[in-house]
Amino acid sequence: MSPYRKSWLFVGWSMFLTFTFPIWLDILGEWFGIAGYVVGIAFLLSHGVVAICWFSCPRCRRSIFMRSGWINPHYNIIPKKTCDNCGRDLTEQTAEQA
Repeated sequence: MSPYRKSWLFVGWSMFLTFTFPIWLDILGEWFGIAGYVVGIAFLLSHGVVAICWFSCPRCRRSIFMRSGWINPHYNIIPKKTCDNCGRDLTEQTAEQA
């Protein structure tokens, strides 16, 4: 599976978690008290870090979610099809995955 497809599956999972956040956070809070709320919020926020660190270009290791900016680069929820740094097509499977 291509890095681009994997990143879109992760975006879908993250959106599912975001939309169901009030439900499962309330359940965690009832079961574990304040610790459940803290763990639930940390779990949701950690998905941003995972997206930046785990989904990267196989050639240059730049994040798929990173955009090149004029002054400063920024991150976006939409993954890129081509790497801004090296120009690799991220919709193709890598050699070790084929």
